Amino acid sequence: MPIDLPASPPEAGTRPFRLICFNLGKEDAFLITTPHSAVLIDTGSHENGKELAKTLLELGVERLNCLLLTHFDADHVGGVHQILKRLTVEQVLESPLCSHNKDSQQHRLVLKKHGVSPDKVRSAEQMQLDGVHYTLLPPRKKHYAQDERNNASLLIHVRHGGNTFLFTGDAREARITEYLDGGPERCDWLKIPHHGHYQRTLPRLLHTLTPRYAVITSSDERPEDLRTVDALRQAGCKIALTRLGTVVYYSDGEEIFAVQ
Repeated sequence: MPIDLPASPPEAGTRPFRLICFNLGKEDAFLITTPHSAVLIDTGSHENGKELAKTLLELGVERLNCLLLTHFDADHVGGVHQILKRLTVEQVLESPLCSHNKDSQQHRLVLKKHGVSPDKVRSAEQMQLDGVHYTLLPPRKKHYAQDERNNASLLIHVRHGGNTFLFTGDAREARITEYLDGGPERCDWLKIPHHGHYQRTLPRLLHTLTPRYAVITSSDERPEDLRTVDALRQAGCKIALTRLGTVVYYSDGEEIFAVQ
């Protein structure tokens, strides 16, 4: 499906950091760009991979400094083939936990076809690209008793100046709890885990991180849980739903503003 993009406001030219949350339905794909860097977090599904790659090229993104993959469900890694086929990708970083299922097997075959050896993030890693600081936080356990595929999510903390962003993949309660128990930094912007499904850990997550902005990747067929929306409203978050259109956030290192 064609990806809608809101028009860039005049103020965008003075804000070097741009985060695009693509409207792909109940799928994750986020692009972070600065004047001299581009990072893609997840790639959506196989069905939307070609359109995502086309949109990136139309945005002038021919090279990715890094492709970050939170976990191996098809709605997060299905578009990898088209991204690797059409763009130059310098590095692929991914969660170290890979359950043996159809999605993960297909993902490994795609990487092998393109001759790509991904780097597994086995301990907390940091990198800096054009003034943006990334902290990659892998799962702490080697095995999760419940919902291991989603609890394997790599969490990604991004800092641009004084503004902070947290990407949570599809982390479920066990993964969120271990993250919160580690004494995390607060964040200004939060990608709500698992497409807005309500989780008992959500109130604690919001109380600890105190985000001002939140985005949910959902679809009309599989919308966000109203209990999640209510919790966000009570926490004072400005909520964006990608099912209503692609959302773009701009940062100048001090302020964040959103366009949808």
